Amino acid sequence: MQWELVREQDLHPASVASLIPVRGARPRGHSYSAILISQAVSLVLSANSSFRGAARSLQILCAEAAECCPSLWSIRNWILRLGLYELERPKLPAADWALILDHTIQVGPHKALLILGVKLGELNGNNFALGHQDVTVLGLEICERSNGQKVLEALEKVKEQIGEPRLLVSDAGSDIKKAAGMFCERYPHTDWIPDVGHRMARLLEAELKGDPKWESYLSQAGHCRNQCQQTALSPLMPPAQRGKARWMNFQPLVTWGLNVIQHPTPSWADAREFKRLFGWLDDYEEELGDYWMMMHLGQETCRIIKQGGIESESLENCRQMLKERVEGARLRRHAAGIREYLEEVESKLRPGEKLLGSSDIVESIFGKYKLLMERSPQKAITRLILAIGALTSKRTPDLVRQAMEAIKMEAVEKWFGKYIGESARSIRQKAFA
Repeated sequence: MQWELVREQDLHPASVASLIPVRGARPRGHSYSAILISQAVSLVLSANSSFRGAARSLQILCAEAAECCPSLWSIRNWILRLGLYELERPKLPAADWALILDHTIQVGPHKALLILGVKLGELNGNNFALGHQDVTVLGLEICERSNGQKVLEALEKVKEQIGEPRLLVSDAGSDIKKAAGMFCERYPHTDWIPDVGHRMARLLEAELKGDPKWESYLSQAGHCRNQCQQTALSPLMPPAQRGKARWMNFQPLVTWGLNVIQHPTPSWADAREFKRLFGWLDDYEEELGDYWMMMHLGQETCRIIKQGGIESESLENCRQMLKERVEGARLRRHAAGIREYLEEVESKLRPGEKLLGSSDIVESIFGKYKLLMERSPQKAITRLILAIGALTSKRTPDLVRQAMEAIKMEAVEKWFGKYIGESARSIRQKAFA
C-alpha cells in the first residue's frame, strides 16, 4: 500500500470555490452577485433548506470567500423582496387568463386569499398539470374575515391588471363560490369551473357520510391501529386517518382492508394473533369493494382531467370509463354524480378550447409555504407569506437583479403593514416584557 501526501489547498480546489461566484455582475447597490442571490433563494425554495442551512451551504460552495457569504437574514430578505416583486410587477392583459384561487389559514385571526394566473394558450396540450413556475401571482390579500364581497373586490383588482379572465377555478368554498358567481354574472366572458378533486370528494362524502357500515369501518380501523402498534404485526397496521381533507384521502385505508382480506396470513405471523387483530375485516369485504371502486372512479376522472384538461376527448374518455366499470345501484348512483359534473363543465366549453379543471397548484404552493412556516416559532401569518410570490418566480439571475433593484425592504414593511399592523411575535414580546 502506498500513501500520498496531499497539500491542504488541494482539499479545497479553486473549481469548488467557483461553483457560485460571490462577486461578479451584481444588482445595483448590492455586495453579492445576482447568481449567488439566485442560488441562495433556490436553496431555500427548491432544495427545502432552512435559511441557516442555505447560508452554511453557501459557505461550503464558496469556500474561497466563506467569511464574505450572506447571512440567513440576507437570504430571508431576498426571498421577501423577490416575492413582492413578483406580486407587483406588471402583467400583460389577455383574453385567455385562467385564475386559480383559494384561502390559507394560519394561527391567529388572519387568512390569506391567493389568486394565481396562467394563460390557457401557453399550457402544454398534453399535460395540464402545473408546476410552481408555470403560474403567476396576480393577487395576495390578507384579511381577518372573508366573505363573497371581499373576494369579489380582490377579483376586480386583478381584472384591472389583466382584463376579463376567461376562467375562474376553485373549490366550492362558500365565499369563493359566491364571489365567482357574482363575477361571472357581471362579466359573461368569464366562467367558473369547480375543482375536479374537490367535487369528487364531495360526491364521495354525499354517498358515505352517515352510512352506518362506513362509520363502523372507520371506527374499527382506528381501534385496530391502536392495538397493532406495539405488536409484531405492526407492519400490517392500517394507515392513520387524516383529520383534514379526509374525503380526498380515504383510498389507502380502503386498499389496506382489501389487501389484508385478499392475501394469506404471512408465514412469519402468529395465526391466532392475526385473526384477533384483523378478523373483523371479513364482515366488510363486499362493502370495501364498492368503496374502492367509488374512489377509483373519482381518481380516474381526476387523472384524465388534470392531465388532459377539459375538452371533448377527455370528457368522452371519462364517460367511457364510467360505462365500463359501473355495476350495482350504489356505484351507478355515484357515477351519475360524476356525469353531472362532466356535463356542467362541458357546458362552459367553447369551440376549440381546452380548459383547466384543477386547482391543485394553489394547494401545492400553500403546502410549500406551510413547510417554510414549520420552522417558525410563530404560526401566524408573517412577512414570509411573500415567499409565495418567490415560489412562482423563474429566479434567473437577470430577473433576480431586476427584483433586487426595484424592491427594497422598506417596500416589504409597507406592504405587510397595510394588512397587519403588528406581528404576533411583537405582541407576545410586549405582553411578556
